[in-house]
Amino acid sequence: MASKKEQQEKARREALMTEILNSWAMINRNFEWQDDANCKGLNDLFFFDRGANQKKIQTAKGICGACKVKGECLEFALENKFEYGIWGGKTPNERLLMSGLHSWNDSRDTI
Repeated sequence: MASKKEQQEKARREALMTEILNSWAMINRNFEWQDDANCKGLNDLFFFDRGANQKKIQTAKGICGACKVKGECLEFALENKFEYGIWGGKTPNERLLMSGLHSWNDSRDTI
């Protein structure tokens, strides 16, 4: 069982993440699936800027492989046009191809 301090830190992080995400112009604001994600708590592995190495990408994709909310995760990223990180087992370039856009900049007018 987590200590009171750990619980408070978790609540603080969750409140901060909610505030950040709410400040974005997001279409899909369903976060319920995230509690069941295999990547929960592994932010440094999944949410990176451009230029991540292939080992990091393959490790992240491997964790996504058996995740029971992979579909919801991918849908969340596609609907919100997230251009960084691994979402639903897909890289930004893979999601870009799935979305039918030529670049993430093409999506700026639709958000």
